[in-house]
Amino acid sequence: MKIAILANVPVWTLPGLEHLKHNRHYATWLEPLIPAFESHRDLDIHWITMCKETEKPIQHQAFGQTFHILPRGSMALQMLTGYVTEILRIRKVLQQIKPDVVHAWGSEDVYGLAGASSGVCNRIFTLQGCLTEYLRLLGGGFLFRLQTLYERPMVRRYQRATAESPDAAGLLRDLNPALNIELVDYGVNAAFFEAAWSPAKEPEILFLGSVSKRKGIIDLIAAAGKPKLSHICFKIAGEGELRTELEAISTPNVHWLGKCTRQEVIRHLEAAWALVIPTYSDTGPTVIKEARVVGLPVITTTGAGARCYIKEGESGFVGEPGDRDFLESAILEITGSRKEAIRMGTIDHELQREQLHSRTTARKLVELYSQTAKAQSVLKDGSPIR
Repeated sequence: MKIAILANVPVWTLPGLEHLKHNRHYATWLEPLIPAFESHRDLDIHWITMCKETEKPIQHQAFGQTFHILPRGSMALQMLTGYVTEILRIRKVLQQIKPDVVHAWGSEDVYGLAGASSGVCNRIFTLQGCLTEYLRLLGGGFLFRLQTLYERPMVRRYQRATAESPDAAGLLRDLNPALNIELVDYGVNAAFFEAAWSPAKEPEILFLGSVSKRKGIIDLIAAAGKPKLSHICFKIAGEGELRTELEAISTPNVHWLGKCTRQEVIRHLEAAWALVIPTYSDTGPTVIKEARVVGLPVITTTGAGARCYIKEGESGFVGEPGDRDFLESAILEITGSRKEAIRMGTIDHELQREQLHSRTTARKLVELYSQTAKAQSVLKDGSPIR
């Protein structure tokens, strides 16, 4: 069975392609998934990705899989033209591969659109982040609005999809009620499974993510400034458009760490008493899963799809986005006792380590590929769902 996966692959993590490394955002969950597919030798897997760091196409073999790396120019120009040039490049590779199934990851880039117009009947779409929902909640600039315009009609060209949480599945159904949706969560990088959680002697609260309105960082900085939380060390790991403004008004107990490497992130997780992500909208986020794999209790909101890994009042707390009183009380509850924080972290810990392992993700996707390849398509190639 031949599978073509269209995705924003971190190609520099592949042996021999280290020179293609960049500092832009990438899909961190794909890095552990690639080696997890290696044991499924009954599949012929072809990854197709765009890359600014090469001027010519590259075909590369790694982990028993083939990677087709295509050059990329101006992202803004592609967005303005509906990615027509890149879609044609991807489609040319697909015509050479002749896959049984096309699996496209995300609406934030060309891949979902390329999969929808691939000409392959058996196609699967995976939601990474719901642009339509982000725009509804928080608005956005011109290019973001333009990208969002592509999302709904693109998703309607798929029959099958995967979602990383029940919340994400609900967002997909809003975009296309006819979708057949499977829950397939993203596995966490192996390095997080090797972490040794040992909370600092004095209470530390950690935030990991972009310093943006959507992540709820404004609410966390406001909560950190409340007198009852003045004895707690708040560490903010990440960069974003709000950092300069918020750093200027934050209280002395807030420490800004900036962008961190994976090893630095793990070190901060190992020392923290809890992770706090007061997001307004996230189909994940991945950092909640990483924290639960390490063993931390988590405080988040109903805007986080990954809240399904938190037992309310047992392994963490879930409140409403924007509720600063909730943040204050939940943080006080967890930081009241180091022993209690450790106990909360043990709830469902081993179960979730298995659920969030990349081998679990790979196994579920392989099963879905098999089902999809065997299914009788009810659409003509490339035709939209009505």
